[in-house]
Amino acid sequence: MNRIMKSVTIGLSSVVALTAVAATAALPRQFTRTYEGTIDNKHRIRVRLTRKGERLTGSYWYTKVGKPLQVQGTIDGEGNLSLDEFDAAGKRTGTFNGKYEEDRVIRGSWSAASGDRVLPFRVEEAAPPKRKSGDARGPFSGSWLWEKGGAVFSLELRQAGNQLTGTYTAITSGARRVDQDSPVKGEVHGRAARVTWTSGFSGGTGRSTLTLVGETLRWEVTQEPPEPNAEYWAPRSAVLKRDR
Repeated sequence: MNRIMKSVTIGLSSVVALTAVAATAALPRQFTRTYEGTIDNKHRIRVRLTRKGERLTGSYWYTKVGKPLQVQGTIDGEGNLSLDEFDAAGKRTGTFNGKYEEDRVIRGSWSAASGDRVLPFRVEEAAPPKRKSGDARGPFSGSWLWEKGGAVFSLELRQAGNQLTGTYTAITSGARRVDQDSPVKGEVHGRAARVTWTSGFSGGTGRSTLTLVGETLRWEVTQEPPEPNAEYWAPRSAVLKRDR
């Protein structure tokens, strides 16, 4: 190889390396994010992950099935991750091994616990829902997050005038229980709102108040689901911070 070609090759390698470093550096050490994508390029999945340092926890589910599977594992400083998958009984059913190609994309392989199947997967961070024409940008609008002892509770809210709509996701410590994509709706009265919610886990319906206090949002359950065995995993009381 002549000197010119060698210099070009080294230069391209440096650009690729620097691009990879930049993508990894852009990845926060703490976050809760939702991803959408496929396994084997055809089975659509939705993934919810929470990162705390090198620890990753969360859940994923096939969009046609809707039943969540828990995942937990680790991520290193270069964006390489490994996640074990568990069913509702706590049995390990598979493993994800992948890498962040950039801040929003993860690609790798899923393997069954039995070792008889290995399938490719790719997911990308889900875009926030588009704001409808005429929506007011009220103070409740946005993403809100509460974390405590490994448990995570988040609200995605949109305020249009005095109407409030959105969803909540609750993940218990160790991702043992998940209450996800649970619809929330209600009315705003000044700095407070009264909302009704339906648990994505059990279908039970309850009520809560939301109160803006400075830069935080206070959540208080005022009525638990009256339906028999209507479990839910949202906290009864929590103070959420805006998730930027």
